[in-house]
Amino acid sequence: MDFFKTYVGRMLYRDEYVILKRYWVFPILIWAALVACSLVWNLSSVKQQSLGIMEGQARSVFELIEVVRLWNMRHGGVYVPIAEATPSNPYLDVPGGQTVSIGDKKFTYISPYYMTRQLSALAKEHEKGLFHATSLKPINSANAPDEWESTALKGFEKTKNRETFELIEKKSGSSFRYMSALLVDESCLMCHAIQGYKVGDIRGGISVTINADTIVKSTHNQWINLSASHGAAFFLVSGLMLFSLSQRRNQYLSLQKINSRMNDDMIVLQQMSDEMRESEERFRLIAESVSDVIWTLDASMDSFTYVSPSIASLRGFTVEEAVNETFAEAMTPQSYAYVRDILMEKLACFKDSGNIDCFSERIELEQKCKDGRIIPVEVVLSAIIGADGQIKEFVGISRDITQRKKEEEKLKYRSTHDSMTGLYNRAYFDAELERVAKGRQFPVSFIVADLDGLKRVNDSIGHEAGDRLIRGASDVLKMAFRGSDVVARTGGDEFIVILSETDEGLSVRSIDRVRAYQSEYNKNNNGRPVSISLGAATAYCALDIELAIKDADKRMYEDKVSRKQQRVG
Repeated sequence: MDFFKTYVGRMLYRDEYVILKRYWVFPILIWAALVACSLVWNLSSVKQQSLGIMEGQARSVFELIEVVRLWNMRHGGVYVPIAEATPSNPYLDVPGGQTVSIGDKKFTYISPYYMTRQLSALAKEHEKGLFHATSLKPINSANAPDEWESTALKGFEKTKNRETFELIEKKSGSSFRYMSALLVDESCLMCHAIQGYKVGDIRGGISVTINADTIVKSTHNQWINLSASHGAAFFLVSGLMLFSLSQRRNQYLSLQKINSRMNDDMIVLQQMSDEMRESEERFRLIAESVSDVIWTLDASMDSFTYVSPSIASLRGFTVEEAVNETFAEAMTPQSYAYVRDILMEKLACFKDSGNIDCFSERIELEQKCKDGRIIPVEVVLSAIIGADGQIKEFVGISRDITQRKKEEEKLKYRSTHDSMTGLYNRAYFDAELERVAKGRQFPVSFIVADLDGLKRVNDSIGHEAGDRLIRGASDVLKMAFRGSDVVARTGGDEFIVILSETDEGLSVRSIDRVRAYQSEYNKNNNGRPVSISLGAATAYCALDIELAIKDADKRMYEDKVSRKQQRVG
């Protein structure tokens, strides 16, 4: 059918086929061939269906006979009263005698094969169909096969087929013939061992004959109906095709008049196209000249449709490599999730308001470079709206902000660290103290440290020597505490350490550790020795923090006085 549609379509829209009517015969011939093929296929299907019905009926008769025979076999044969219709079988040799007497009645042995022949005669007498048990080597000549049965049995022996059927149609009537093979089993050898049969041999078969006149007549009626319906379809569609071709011819003649006007319109469109091409060329030159990367993304937010050449400077990729990336591959997973959420939010805003300004956004994200580096990028997002009012593409301008980020990190570090010692400053300490108060890392211990003798050194030697002493004290504290501990310089010679999840015992050991590192530092430095007074206290909840700091400060002064007295004494 696809070929037919294509061929007819070509004929409908090619000038010579439309104008010259002699070509109109070709689609009619093609349609006729298709209808003929369909008719042949349907007639064949109806015939196969009829054969299937008759085959099923015949097989059901055979299977019923087989069930009755199996019942007989399982009982080792049966005995029935001797009568005119059931005389003793002169061809049967039964151990112990073929006949038995019970009272004044005599009974004869009926084998499965003999029973089949009796049933066949009974069915024929009552016109219930015809079946016949036969063999190529019958003991009883009455069981000899007819010509059709003989051919079927010989076919069983030559091939692996175990059933065959055929529809036979004659002037006198139609019949369906079916035959299935009978295989030798142990019960058969009682009578047929003398013929040389072994278990598994084909001993013969049972043929079933069914009157097929009704089914054949029904099949012929269906053939007539199919022929009529296909003929009607052929003439109906042929008429429609001829009508369509005629209409198309008239349309074509009218379209020729319109073509001249369309040619004029095409000239105008060509001029517009040239202007658009010049505009695109200007955009390309601008995009290739700027250092920032200009890119466009399809409306599905999956694939890039354009990437400017400056991508090589930003991320190390060629334009082709960058365009072949998906949007997700061009950045880190966190940045992709972030920018996609923003675009979805902007789409929702645009859908509600119809305002293109919804897409004006400046964001920061991280992108992957070809060499594996991750760089921070600032992206300005916008969108292009199509003629239908829908989003056509997203537009982005990407700029490397690595240097700016480094400067921001420097500023951030300076805002939280003491410039002389590199320790945290007072502002960071206050912010951290607020965070600890809201956290769950209790107990929290505080160690207050104060540098001894700084004023004396400043007054006697100078502030430069005092600064060295302050830096020495900060070095001692850095060595004594973990990177996760907060060590802050809160004044000229004052330091405070925050130890999360640290009780009083651990804080005391921390002070001992400061003393040990202080001694080690003084041994390894030729300048003035560092001397630090220390005090510790522990808070077990947020309400204890202020009191713990005061206690630590008090103990630090007590330590300073005690050590001064020891030096004087």
